[in-house]
Amino acid sequence: MTSPAPQTPKNSNKLWLWLALGGCGGLLLLGGLVVAAIVGGAAWFLFSELNVSLNPEAAEELAASMMAYDIPGDESGIVSSTDFFGAEVAVMQSINTDDTTTLMLGKVPPAAQENWGTQPEDFLELFTGEEVLAVTEIRVDSSSTESRSLCDETASVRLSEGTEEITNQPATVYEAVVIKEDFVYMAALTVAGPNHSTVANQVFDSLACR
Repeated sequence: MTSPAPQTPKNSNKLWLWLALGGCGGLLLLGGLVVAAIVGGAAWFLFSELNVSLNPEAAEELAASMMAYDIPGDESGIVSSTDFFGAEVAVMQSINTDDTTTLMLGKVPPAAQENWGTQPEDFLELFTGEEVLAVTEIRVDSSSTESRSLCDETASVRLSEGTEEITNQPATVYEAVVIKEDFVYMAALTVAGPNHSTVANQVFDSLACR
């Protein structure tokens, strides 16, 4: 009798995604991981097996292929992957503005959803707990989950208010998941600065799936 092959636990990729694609905080950890890879194999795994790229143009092109968005001021790609456990993921960040906007976009095709999940709640779990999929390090003071329009669909959105750890600036965080034409779209948006709430709302409203 043949034993069934072990299944990959859902969201087992959370820590890798946090390390590799976590914006400012994640890049610091990623840098340390690359150093550690001199005696290990983490860098090869990240850049070869997980297709992680630190090329700004690659991140910008991939982000634009997933969603239309409008980030105030100039922007730059931070990190991306065209095949991160089957998903496309890209992180963008504003530059030369009073408010720092960091936007992580993800797109999961049907074939990859066995590892990621199939319901919005599965994906919102990626943003919580010790292995949080955070685009920056935010000390959250309050949080609520609501339904909101995204990509002409009803999306599950977590809205949080808090403080950015490094700069101590007030911050607003949107974490959203929507299913459209069998694809799962994820967006993690953080805005820190004097106009954080207004800017975050404007950027979120500009998101449109492609």
